[in-house]
This record gives sequence, C-alpha cells and structure tokens, in this order.
Amino acid sequence: DYPLFHHLSVLENLKINLDEQYEKNIKYYVGLTGLDNLLNRYPHELSGGEQQRVCITRALIREPDLLLMDEPFSNLDVSIKSKIQSEVYKILKSTNTTTILVTHDIKDERDRAPLALEPASAPGRALLLLLLLLLLVLLV
Repeated sequence: DYPLFHHLSVLENLKINLDEQYEKNIKYYVGLTGLDNLLNRYPHELSGGEQQRVCITRALIREPDLLLMDEPFSNLDVSIKSKIQSEVYKILKSTNTTTILVTHDIKDERDRAPLALEPASAPGRALLLLLLLLLLVLLV
C-alpha cells in the first residue's frame, strides 16, 4: 500500500495540503509522470506502479529541500521507469534538492549519485551509516 487517501481522486491526492504557490507545478509533474489520464481515478483503480507515480509526483510538486525516497522506482513498468528516473534526477539536480534514495538496485543508482552507501553485511551498520548521512545533510 502506498500513502494515498483512498477516498480522494489522484488530483485531490496531489493537491491535499498543497500551498497555493505550488499549484503551478501540477500540470508539469503530472505530464512528466504520465498521470494526465488518471487524475479522476481513485487509488483502488490504479496499478501499483501508477500509485507509486502519484506519490512521486506529490512529493516533487512541493519542491522539498530534502527528499527521502524509499524504493521509488521499484514498481514502475520498464517502459516508463527509465524516463521517470532520468527526469526525477534532472529535477532534483536543477532544484538542488538533497535526496536520500534507498534502493536494492544499486547498479542503476551508482552512476547518478554523487555518494552511494552500500549496506554492510550487518543491518545495524547500514542504518548507522544512513543516520550519519542524514545528520551530515541536516548540518550542511
């Protein structure tokens, strides 16, 4: 399950608690993620990949300073995954958005990330490294 409000349409999910200053971003990000024809649908009418695109879109519309992405591309269809990955990275770079991306698909991300931490054999060590990275980001 993705963090979507099941009683709201896709467009309503994108707009929930959205400051007026970010309304201008809706059309661009909806087009970028291919949600144009899904705006009036409800989450239960969407595939997992479509729900994931709604979540990514909702986050990007708000132009955050720090973005935590946990497996953001894992359920996307191959036909759209590469396009969305490329566009998301371009957007994050152009907006100078600090991003922590958690993924099992490290080979795709290593080429794009300025810093990549691979999990150690002990899960506690990987969590400690992630917390240290987050602390570093917050201090900068």
